[in-house]
Amino acid sequence: QRNSFPDRIAENPGVVPPVFMLHGKNDTLLPYRQSVRLCNALTGNPQFGPAVLNSEQGELREVIACDTQGSELHLLAEGKHALDMCIADELCLAGSPESAALTSDSVARMLEWTNEVELNRLSLNDAMQDDDSLSLSGGGIAAWLSLLFTSLLLIRGRTTVTR
Repeated sequence: QRNSFPDRIAENPGVVPPVFMLHGKNDTLLPYRQSVRLCNALTGNPQFGPAVLNSEQGELREVIACDTQGSELHLLAEGKHALDMCIADELCLAGSPESAALTSDSVARMLEWTNEVELNRLSLNDAMQDDDSLSLSGGGIAAWLSLLFTSLLLIRGRTTVTR
């Protein structure tokens, strides 16, 4: 608990770069409550925020704006772990064909979002080109780690088969 990532982020959420999360509510390997806590931590409180556990919306997908920095959480009601993999109708971890279509849409949104975040980062770097205080310390490392993690997700996403 002392080293909980959401608790640590909540201590200073403004230094964390934007995050895109896609999580299935039927994930038995990694409970979706962890993404809910992380989304809420981006507002300063892992327990309360824009994301809610056990929401009764009855929708196949919930899209939640986690903070004012552009972080998003996409929750898929029928999604299991590795929900972006659909080998055949009976082997689709996203759930029903409708849920699989929403999963595919969320993955496409993630790619658009990644491009938007990268363009914003490049614009910031251009604006700060003459500022010697910009370095890979503090938030800079977090930004690079976020970019690396997103790149790994993109590589993984290109190796999966979708409907």
